Amino acid sequence: MVNSILFAILCLCQIILFFIARFVMTRCEGEKRISFISLVVVISLVVLGYMLEITSDMNSGGLTSLKVTFIGLLFITPVCLVFTTNYCEVKINKIIMGVLFVIPAILLALVWTTESHQLIYISLTYVIDAPVRYMIAVEGPLYFLVNLYPMCCAAASLAILLYRLVTWDKRYRMGLALLSAGICVPMIAQVLFMLNLNVYNINYTPVSMTIVSIFFYLGVSRFQLFDLLPHAKEIALQSIKEAFVLVDKDKRFVHANDAAEKLLSPLTSLKKGSLIEADEGWPFMLLPDENGEIITPVEFNTEEKNYYNANISPLLGDEEILQGYIIIIQDITESVVLTKKLEEFAYTDELTGIMNRRHFMILASSQYERAIRQHSDAFIILFDIDHFKKVNDTYGHHIGDRVLRCVSDRIKDTIRPYDLFGRYGGEEFILFVYDIDHENVKNFAERLRTAICGSPMTFGEVSLTVAASFGVASMSPKGGLEYAIRIADEALYRAKAEGRNRVEFVL
Repeated sequence: MVNSILFAILCLCQIILFFIARFVMTRCEGEKRISFISLVVVISLVVLGYMLEITSDMNSGGLTSLKVTFIGLLFITPVCLVFTTNYCEVKINKIIMGVLFVIPAILLALVWTTESHQLIYISLTYVIDAPVRYMIAVEGPLYFLVNLYPMCCAAASLAILLYRLVTWDKRYRMGLALLSAGICVPMIAQVLFMLNLNVYNINYTPVSMTIVSIFFYLGVSRFQLFDLLPHAKEIALQSIKEAFVLVDKDKRFVHANDAAEKLLSPLTSLKKGSLIEADEGWPFMLLPDENGEIITPVEFNTEEKNYYNANISPLLGDEEILQGYIIIIQDITESVVLTKKLEEFAYTDELTGIMNRRHFMILASSQYERAIRQHSDAFIILFDIDHFKKVNDTYGHHIGDRVLRCVSDRIKDTIRPYDLFGRYGGEEFILFVYDIDHENVKNFAERLRTAICGSPMTFGEVSLTVAASFGVASMSPKGGLEYAIRIADEALYRAKAEGRNRVEFVL
């Protein structure tokens, strides 16, 4: 009777394990699925071996059942350790991984050949006439290893789970607690068996697997034992150089790769399940708004002046139910810098670094319209370096270029931040100034002239003083920008005719 009840319990365990395996195979993905299915298989072997033991009719059948049981018993804890490390996102060295399975393989070989060397069992006797059929074993000198090794692996798994219980968010604690309980129950059962504290000589370890299978079923079906990470890993692997962040539907942190942690430093201190807040340094635009609206792609830059493009994609589960969000961030700094350089080439004079003629005319036209609307005085100042051809002929074009740069630098240091300054052509420069009256613009133009000729320019062994002639014209509502430039050019021509290095005004 007891034997039959025990057999029925073990059958129930196998059924539960089958449905768990089927659920995981059809509904889950990733490394966790593989290690979990392996764990279910070895548990099933432990249960199967014990089912054969309590139903065998002869001593040889009991020995066969023992060999089957030990396939599961020796491999269950290393497989459990692998699953635990996958679930808790702990990396195991490949060499250590190999050792984990080489040791039980050696022990299993010793169990299967124990009749020839008696290192694990000296003798085995199968008892049939008892409420529950069982094996009586005389232990060999290495028997302790078949219990010590699984206990060590189980203890390591439990330590990792307890560590994650402390470090991860509380929403993951129920799943971690179920896994911890699933490890503790067989450990306790094995200790009771080793101490002979078992009723009817029942081996509690296989029986405890029924409880473990129920814990696993609850973890898989109700407490997200398989979270969002397996679904997203493949996407992350496709763009491994890009920053990858996974958050759940409540905007809680799930996972980030190394590139993301390097880019967004707050991620390194976030626990799994922690709510991501913008004030922690997370760019606010990289999450859906309160209505779940997503703006993508998003461009943003960091304190290091790097530029990034981010795409946010919803992660949908069964029946198109939102599970979370995948955020992929690309470094577009090189592209942005190149674009800015192209813009610079389009808007600035390559030699002097000030505005080129085209860009100056666009901005000056806009400022002219503004000055007219506001009835504000505005002026065009045109100046030309005197005898510049002589500088080139005497010292060479390389010195001439340096003179042009020095002149533009001296003018930039003299003008106001909002004055427009550009190179009009050759050695001719142009300014648009406003918010200044007729009297002050005369003093302003004189300061510009003095800034150029006030001190020598020294380039290595070459030292020379250059001067410039200026023409200043007042802007009027009737004439427009082109007209003012023409009047300023006439004033400049007059300044040259009157002896150069002077300012002529048409106000």
